[in-house]
Amino acid sequence: EGFIFARLKKEYKADEKKIMKDAFISAKEISDKIKEAVEKITNQKVIKGVYSANKDQMVEAMNMIDGMGQTSDNAQKSSGKEVAAKICTDFFNSVVKALGGDVAPL
Repeated sequence: EGFIFARLKKEYKADEKKIMKDAFISAKEISDKIKEAVEKITNQKVIKGVYSANKDQMVEAMNMIDGMGQTSDNAQKSSGKEVAAKICTDFFNSVVKALGGDVAPL
């Protein structure tokens, strides 16, 4: 159902393309795991990446995912002028950064 789009420049070397492909596959797997956990905990169908849950449900869902257990709490809100794509990008950047990854583009 869902997808993550990556634009690979022609001038990328083969190893750079593989790194990008692997990173986007991993990001998609994380997204799929979050979706499955949220659906299980909330008994809601996640449609086009949209779901609603309270804080306790989200913590429980994240704790179900290996490596995503809550170790601290930092609630934030996004609203107003931002678009969904930017909110998703910010979310995945924060996940990768929290895991010690490099979020800078190649």
